[in-house]
Amino acid sequence: MESYIHDGYTRSAYVAPRPLLHDALRFTFRPLLSAERRKVAEAITKADAKTSEEYAAGLIAKQVKTWDLRDRGNAVLVAIEHVRCMQSELASRVYQIVMGWDGGDPDPQASGAENLDSLPAEQLLESVFGTLAPVPTQEEQDQKN
Repeated sequence: MESYIHDGYTRSAYVAPRPLLHDALRFTFRPLLSAERRKVAEAITKADAKTSEEYAAGLIAKQVKTWDLRDRGNAVLVAIEHVRCMQSELASRVYQIVMGWDGGDPDPQASGAENLDSLPAEQLLESVFGTLAPVPTQEEQDQKN
């Protein structure tokens, strides 16, 4: 996972399926820079509900470059008219990921390295450094001596 966003950089994301709501979704997207995210969040906050939904759909259509969304087995193009037809929970997750507020779910088809991006910080550290022993307090160190 890159912490620095280069121009033209894309990230991959995975949204796990939610029974009775939506299938899994894999997609690539252009992450937003802080200034872009701030402008989008401000515009959506100030707009009425319908306009906010349109802003969010437009943002998804603009930032998502590829996805495996299907309708009755047919591939669906990334376009605002298709974002508007996405199941709302799925569209919300994609929006949160594109905004940088959600890292997505671990992809069961991804290599171990790709799944590190979705781990909580403590698990990520343990996967890199092994089980982390607690650092003894000064009092505990003094008792050993």
